Amino acid sequence: MRITGGGRHRGRMTTLTAATPHTHHASDAYRRLSTLLLGAGVIQLAGGATTMALGGEYASRTASTFLSAGWGVGWTLIALALLTMTRTSMAGERTGRHLPFIPFAGAVCYVAAEIWWVWNLTVGGRTAEAIEEDAAVALLPAGALLGAAGMVVTGVAVVRARRWTGWRRFAPLAAGLYPFVAMFGFVIVTGGPNLLAIVGWSLPWIAVGVAAAVEGQATRRRSSMARRRSA
Repeated sequence: MRITGGGRHRGRMTTLTAATPHTHHASDAYRRLSTLLLGAGVIQLAGGATTMALGGEYASRTASTFLSAGWGVGWTLIALALLTMTRTSMAGERTGRHLPFIPFAGAVCYVAAEIWWVWNLTVGGRTAEAIEEDAAVALLPAGALLGAAGMVVTGVAVVRARRWTGWRRFAPLAAGLYPFVAMFGFVIVTGGPNLLAIVGWSLPWIAVGVAAAVEGQATRRRSSMARRRSA
């Protein structure tokens, strides 16, 4: 950046003026990211817990509806969070900003599938077993694979970018690795999915939300310290 006249102090002030909007933008983006992911996690856990309390996904249409509605609303919020993530530099510049579009595609698959499920469970009066015979069931593994693989790629980029620090730097990667270890691993070992393992994916997403909140606070502190030093 070119600075003319005014000496060293004006140079510092000009640099701060240029950097402050970016700092505020990052802080606001992290706050939105945190709010969306924390909300998604709570809603998904609530829906899953209610379904399990009612006897499981196949116990009744009501039980299935709580799971599908909670999962669908949660993934809608995650999709919005991933779009917010593309507006930050947490995964680096250029290519890093586009990586969250991969798990976003997975989120879209999940949302479409759950809309289909809820519509058929409520308006159509069908059971979960009957709905699983539909071609739309393919959206669920597609959402899981795209979401998991996309977050692994995004998480690796976050680790390498070093914009986040401490344990927070590895939170997005954990969100991507979880399905491979818990969800897919359970299917490989037992031959079928496990509801508790599936709903458990909400926990690493909550961790990413907490990490974003902490990083947002750190960004605001750095901005505040820079303003005081320039005064």
